[in-house]
Amino acid sequence: MDVAHTTVGRWERGEVPLTSDQFEHLARIFEVSPAELLVAPPDAASVRVLHETYEIVRNMSPETLRHWLEIGKKLSS
Repeated sequence: MDVAHTTVGRWERGEVPLTSDQFEHLARIFEVSPAELLVAPPDAASVRVLHETYEIVRNMSPETLRHWLEIGKKLSS
């Protein structure tokens, strides 16, 4: 990331905040989304699934989305 190791230590200790560009760069290094960096590792998989779900449903018509939501509700009960 082109920063001193002491800077990384200061980030880790919360002494200096990362800029949004540095945060996004860090996410690319770890090959995760920035949102995944904000949650505990066990929850990162859920964040990934939610993002994938969003990508699928964002282009659905409201009617199609309601239809699939009803199916999901029936499957989960």
